[in-house]
Formats: sequence, C-alpha cells, structure tokens
Amino acid sequence: MSTINLISTHKTTDLTTISHAKKITSESHEYHNIIGVTCLIFAIVIVLGIVGPILYSSYGGATLLGLDGNATCIKNIHEFGQKGYYTTAGQIEAAISFCYKK
Repeated sequence: MSTINLISTHKTTDLTTISHAKKITSESHEYHNIIGVTCLIFAIVIVLGIVGPILYSSYGGATLLGLDGNATCIKNIHEFGQKGYYTTAGQIEAAISFCYKK
C-alpha cells in the first residue's frame, strides 16, 4: 500500500495582519475619487440614454453628413402613405423595398 502525504503551503492570516491592511474610508482621497468617477459615468449614461433616442427620433436616421439615402426614401414613402397614395400595407412594403436597392 502506498500513502500520499498532502502538505499545505497556505499561509494563514490572523486578525492583526488584516487590521494593518489599508482600508478605503470615507475620509480618504481615493474614496472621493471613486465616488466622483462613478457618479460622472452614471450621469453620462443617463443623459445619453434620455437624449440619444430623442435626438435620433427627431432627426430620423441622421448622420453627420445629413440624412442617409434610405432614411430619406422611407420618410417620403411614409409621408405619401399618410396622404393616402398607398391603400394597403403591401403597397407600402413594396415601395420601401425599392429604397434598399442599389
């Protein structure tokens, strides 16, 4: 029969070692930096989450160079549909399909 000896090399820590570790408290400079950066990132995400969709919907597919060709074509077809030029949804879908042909 053979035996296996297992020796643990794990160093145990006691309470005095843990108490000497540097802690981030509310008085420390790091705490204020962490809270400040977190609030700034959160505010940016909230603002972009609210303002971004509003701007996108008001400009309707706008890019930095203006409306792209597909967005302008689709916008015109929807305007014609609201004026009554198209009588069925199939006619509108067929007209929109021509916007994507190149």
